[in-house]
Amino acid sequence: MFYLLCITLCFVAMFVVTAATTLASASLLPLVLARTGRRPAVAANLIFILRILPALLGLIVAAGLVLPAFLEFEPSATGEIPGVPLVLLAALGGLMLSVTLVRCWQILRTTFAMQRKWLQEAECLGLHQDRVPVYCVNQSSALMAVTGLFRPQIFVSRDVACVLNRSELDAALAHELSHVSTGDNLKQLLLKITRPPSWVPFLGRLDSAWANNSEIAADEGAIMRGSSALDLSSALIKVGRLSTHHESRVGLAASHLVDGCGSATQVRAARLRELLEGNSGLAGSDAGRGVYTPLIFSAVILLYLALLSSLPAIHELLEFLVR
Repeated sequence: MFYLLCITLCFVAMFVVTAATTLASASLLPLVLARTGRRPAVAANLIFILRILPALLGLIVAAGLVLPAFLEFEPSATGEIPGVPLVLLAALGGLMLSVTLVRCWQILRTTFAMQRKWLQEAECLGLHQDRVPVYCVNQSSALMAVTGLFRPQIFVSRDVACVLNRSELDAALAHELSHVSTGDNLKQLLLKITRPPSWVPFLGRLDSAWANNSEIAADEGAIMRGSSALDLSSALIKVGRLSTHHESRVGLAASHLVDGCGSATQVRAARLRELLEGNSGLAGSDAGRGVYTPLIFSAVILLYLALLSSLPAIHELLEFLVR
């Protein structure tokens, strides 16, 4: 009964904290977009934090506070039995964790399988800048993607390589390298495995907003690397016209030049058009992109260390919940 009660309370804490902070984070999206203005890199960074922080806080509270408080202060011979509400909440927490782990396994398995398939027929085009290998594959689809979480690889279909001229291809590769430099594939994986239920549509706005801003930031990063907005825009149009039937990419941890749903592509096209017409300029995309993440996560760690001294109070709260 001791361990059953312990597991129940941990799952309850994880579910309640994650659910409550997820709802709060979604309500902050308009404020983030308003404050970041025309700085897509900063917006993408803050939106990612808003999306991933609830899951992180739920895990920290459950494993870092509730678990040690229970093990330290709860008598091993306890006869307390969790009530029906706690059991239901614990079941939701267990389901949430199970779905996250299954999604992670499925996405990694699908991504590695697709990489192996592409590599079997790939022709290496050599190392691009930043020492990221580029492969040309015999795919009929409009493939231009960077895969890999820690050892990135760029895959280009032969159709794409043929339709783009040299400057357009370099611009498209620079876009993918911008995703590499900001770790967007790892961020995609974390966002996909913690994706909220589809029947809560307003929570999905965070994912859409992150995708749009990260793609625009990658375009601006490519321009800051020396590519032109005209070459990027031309590459986007040409690759988009190659195929009207895109593969489903929900199960891949990869960044594509042209996304399957088209929403981020449309936003990028509009932004590139603004740059070409001179209606706006770059806002220093890379400046500040990585500033907020270490600051906020450092604050979370400091808060956790401060709360460690309150384990007796946390145990009293657990006793109240059980009673």
